[in-house]
Amino acid sequence: MTVKIPQITNEDVEGLTGFIRSTVDAIGCKGVVVGLSGGIDSATVTKLCVDAIGADRVLNVFMPSRVTPADDYKCTSELSSLWGTEYKVVDIQPAVDALAAVLLSGRETPLERGNISARCRMIVL
Repeated sequence: MTVKIPQITNEDVEGLTGFIRSTVDAIGCKGVVVGLSGGIDSATVTKLCVDAIGADRVLNVFMPSRVTPADDYKCTSELSSLWGTEYKVVDIQPAVDALAAVLLSGRETPLERGNISARCRMIVL
């Protein structure tokens, strides 16, 4: 399978940053919170937010668990430092373990544990 990556123009970026800026301002928010995972999607969203409203109004939250690759810690920290955003780390593993114990009674599959991890991240954000 071949994946074609679309070309993003300056006009596209201006449209996205303008949308972010106007939405944040219209709602009256002091800033935004972005879950930064170390992947391209969250890095792109962070950069767009920084360009739209300024680094001082962007909070990056990294939410690792037991299976989070070590490189993700370094990558997220470096990106936040590079772009000047506030950066917090919230370890979700205790919450994942507690919910898995109650809901799945030790019978969980990796997929189910991954779903619990995703829900814990949603709660944090």
